[in-house]
Amino acid sequence: MTVQFKTLFSLKLLHEYYSDAFADLILLVPESTACILKNGKILVRELNGVYHFFCEFNENNEPVIELSDQSLEFGLKLSNPYFFNFTEIAHNKAVPLYNNLSLSSVLDLAASVIPTGKFLTHLITHEDRPVTLSLESTDGNVISTEIITIANTRNHCSFEFKNAVSGAYRVKETYPVTNEIINYYYHQDIFVQPIISLLEIKIDRSFYISPPALTIQFDAKKEKLNYYVIADKYSQTDFLNIQINDTGFVKDSRSEVTFERVEINNFGPTELKANLLGKPDSKVTLFRSLNTVNRQHKSRKNIQLSLNGQMLISNLPAPGQEKTQANFIIHLANP
Repeated sequence: MTVQFKTLFSLKLLHEYYSDAFADLILLVPESTACILKNGKILVRELNGVYHFFCEFNENNEPVIELSDQSLEFGLKLSNPYFFNFTEIAHNKAVPLYNNLSLSSVLDLAASVIPTGKFLTHLITHEDRPVTLSLESTDGNVISTEIITIANTRNHCSFEFKNAVSGAYRVKETYPVTNEIINYYYHQDIFVQPIISLLEIKIDRSFYISPPALTIQFDAKKEKLNYYVIADKYSQTDFLNIQINDTGFVKDSRSEVTFERVEINNFGPTELKANLLGKPDSKVTLFRSLNTVNRQHKSRKNIQLSLNGQMLISNLPAPGQEKTQANFIIHLANP
C-alpha cells in the first residue's frame, strides 16, 4: 500500500511592514482542532513563515479520510513584543476573527470579537434602564436572557456556556429606544494563552482537488515622521537654511516623503515640549512629513539633512520596531 501526503491548504501570514512572510506570530492549535487534524490524517508543517497542511492520500489519489465541512479553529499568538508598534491593529479586548465562509478559498475579516471562556461577564454599554440582555448565536437564536430594571444599578451581567459548541456568539442589549450588539467568541481552551487574532477555516471538498493558498494581511502603522532639529552656535541665517529632503524615492521606486517646517513658536499640544529640547539659547525647529507614511522593515534611504546645499546627514534615522512613535531629535553643533 502506497502512502503519500499532498497539500490540503496553506496559510501565509503577510505584513505590509515586511517584504514577505514573517515570523512574529505563532499559530496556536487548540486540542479540539488537533483531534480533528489527527483523525483526518492531516499534518501541519511550518516553513519560512508559511503553514502547510498535508493530507494523506491513497494509491488511487484519494484522501484516506475526507473532512469536508469540518471547521478548524486557531489562534495567533505574539512572538514579537514590538508587534503593536508597527502594526495598524486595535490593542484592546477584542480581536479580529478571520474565516472563509464567504468564499472557501479566501480568508476574510469577518468580525471583531471578544474572547471568552465558559463563564462570560458582560459589561453593559449604557446606563439606560430597563435593558434586556440576550446571549445569542450569530443567526439570532436566543440562548439566555436577563432583564435589568430601573431599580437595579448593576453594570454587568453573567452568562454560562452550557454544552455550547465553540464559535462566535453575541450579546444583544435592548433598551427602550436603542440596541447594541457586542460580539464574543467562545472556546474552552484556545484562550489559555493571550492571542491577537482568531481563525476559522472550514474545509471545503474543493481543497482536496485544488488546495487554496490562504493568506492574512496585516497593515503597517501609518504616521508622520517628526525630526526635531536642535542647532547650537548657528547663525539665524544658517539655521533658516537647514532643510530635510527625500532624495532617494526615485531610486527606491516609492512615493516621495515631503516635509513642512514648523517653528518652535508654532508647536502644538502633540509636539514635544520646547523646554525639553536643547539649552535655553539653542535654536529649535521641527521638520514634519506632510503625509503619513507606512512603517517598514527596510528603512527609506537618502532622507537627508542639508545646510546651504551641503549634506550634513545622508540618512536620517527611521523608526525601528522598538519605537512607539516616529519622533527623532537631531542635534547639530558648530565648534
